[in-house]
Amino acid sequence: MIKVTYRVNVPWMPAQKGVVGLVSAPTVKELLRNIGFEAEQHYNVLVAVNGTNRLPEDFLEEGDHVVILPALCGG
Repeated sequence: MIKVTYRVNVPWMPAQKGVVGLVSAPTVKELLRNIGFEAEQHYNVLVAVNGTNRLPEDFLEEGDHVVILPALCGG
């Protein structure tokens, strides 16, 4: 497994808010699961990998920097 650095900044996960960690995960979905996001929350967040938005199915690479933010819903 590869190692990536992540930072969580979502209001409904106060224990993870602002946490910077290192996790082994091959995909965005696996990263989200490993740090405590439920499956239904995977599309409620924006995941930026090295400054680019990614989908849960996208693969990660060794050394990636991931930032997790709340998704904004238009209305």
